[in-house]
Amino acid sequence: MSYIISESQRLASADSIIKSKHLEFDVRGMEITSNSVGFGQPLYTFLSEIVSYKCVSDEGGVIPLLPRCGVTLTFIDRGDEHYEVYICGPIRELRKIEVKKDNSVLLMNFIPGMANSLLRCPIEDLTETSAKATVLLHGGQQIYSSFAKPIELEAKIKQISAVLRTHILRTPHNNLITQCVRLIYETDGNIRAEALAEEMNVTARYIGKLFETYVGLSPKYCSGIIKLNEA
Repeated sequence: MSYIISESQRLASADSIIKSKHLEFDVRGMEITSNSVGFGQPLYTFLSEIVSYKCVSDEGGVIPLLPRCGVTLTFIDRGDEHYEVYICGPIRELRKIEVKKDNSVLLMNFIPGMANSLLRCPIEDLTETSAKATVLLHGGQQIYSSFAKPIELEAKIKQISAVLRTHILRTPHNNLITQCVRLIYETDGNIRAEALAEEMNVTARYIGKLFETYVGLSPKYCSGIIKLNEA
């Protein structure tokens, strides 16, 4: 007996592993909501998590951004119709977003290697930095307009996700990267590039080049970040 596994099923399987690893923590002065990235969400097989923050402290607050291997879309509502939308690349060190009372922040975190077709530049150009989504993101202006609409956050997320999906599907994703990322998460970061290469039946040098192109970090850094987050 044989079984046929579709591409969407395979991606969903890898995605569920990654989703199970996301961290939940309290941030002083913030109301935090984890939004569903379940089946039926337009970016189900591309996002690891969607998290929203609202500052309720009179003193304002700081939202920590842990080291991560994937691209993050960051939406900030500063109040008085002042909106900011950034595309943030992989980061090796802790970063932060400072906000005032009643400011809100929405983070859409992509699975490593899954956001390349959204970018107007190579992924390595965004490593350790960020840029305005209207400049470097395909459909960036439409995404900004959706976020600025006076509608509920859930409706904004749906509209933004639908726009992103039309662009993210234009370019086929690299299956080898997907499998490598899955293995790194499965082993909690305890796997070397040589072992990845052997598992995929390619050279370690080739794996390194793929990660530079599709992730923006080396396999060693990705494994280290995931190991750190697990610790």
